[in-house]
Amino acid sequence: MLQLHKPILADDPQTLLQYERGLFELVSPSGKKVSVVCRRNVPPNLVRAPNELAAKERGWWRVEKVAEA
Repeated sequence: MLQLHKPILADDPQTLLQYERGLFELVSPSGKKVSVVCRRNVPPNLVRAPNELAAKERGWWRVEKVAEA
């Protein structure tokens, strides 16, 4: 599980967040910010996020948990 306010880098944020719960801030390799809510028993649906996420932009994403669920 990710810890609050301790960002990590990931090349596939959807896989990283599949078992997480809470509010997360993602920063794409190009610098675009996206907020993602992960709820209990519901996998994150990043397909609804901007096309940039759905296409899995190449590079490292900054992922930070900003609140508990």
